[in-house]
Amino acid sequence: ILTLLSVNFAMDSSLGKQLNAGGDITSGLKKVTSDQKTKNRKERTGCVKATQKVNTFTARTASKLEKCGNKWVVEGQANRRGDDKIVIEAANVTIGTSVSIWKCDNSVVCIEGKVGSVLVDSCEKLAIIFKDVVASVEIVNSPKIQAQCTGYVPTITVDKTDGVKVYLSKDCVTSENGTRLITSKCTEVNLYHPVKDEMIESPLA
Repeated sequence: ILTLLSVNFAMDSSLGKQLNAGGDITSGLKKVTSDQKTKNRKERTGCVKATQKVNTFTARTASKLEKCGNKWVVEGQANRRGDDKIVIEAANVTIGTSVSIWKCDNSVVCIEGKVGSVLVDSCEKLAIIFKDVVASVEIVNSPKIQAQCTGYVPTITVDKTDGVKVYLSKDCVTSENGTRLITSKCTEVNLYHPVKDEMIESPLA
């Protein structure tokens, strides 16, 4: 099934004009001198300041970022992007480490080193960047997700999730056992993979 997604940007505007004039509408108007004309005013400017709308999320659960035994728990993180992104360093993980990311919104999570598995559950607008994963990366109930593998992962599963972008590395597509991407009950799933020196987009659902 090939799903094509088109995004339309619409702008709604309304302009109201009210004229109340009785008798001669030009009566009572004062003469404008040359220096009062807009084109001759030195302080005039053609710049209009605009207010930029910033989309922010409110944490949906208690914030938690800690390692419990062999499991990293990342919960309730919101608006963690840019310099404030979440980084799990390679020195703090092993091939037996699992990473669980739950209810994290509008954030970036970077997992360095090699881990056993990664679970992304009930997140929104999350970007996850990981290197090597021994078992699998699972994404469930998490709309608008971006997942990027910079090393190798054997399996990525996406379940009940809409709006997913998966980026695979060269190792994922050229290794003897290429990465498997399994989707279920999903829409708008796009796979990006390298072909020579270009990244090719392949819509999957």
